[in-house]
Amino acid sequence: MLVVVAALRIIDLFKTYDLIFILTRGGPGASTETFAYYIFYLGFIKLNLGQAAAASYLFVFMVTIVTAFLFYRLGRVEEF
Repeated sequence: MLVVVAALRIIDLFKTYDLIFILTRGGPGASTETFAYYIFYLGFIKLNLGQAAAASYLFVFMVTIVTAFLFYRLGRVEEF
């Protein structure tokens, strides 16, 4: 159960977009800009859909790698 909860929390961490958009809109400068906000900025503000799609694939790949690593590490801990 710990593995599932940790994985869902890490995925939720990567998706932090709405709070930053509402409070700061990524500013001042780009100091609070996350990767999810950057994808939104590329796709909907700059209208660069190709780069936004590529960044989205990279984002999914990063989340998959982190989650797989988490399952691997926590799976080894439960064996002992």
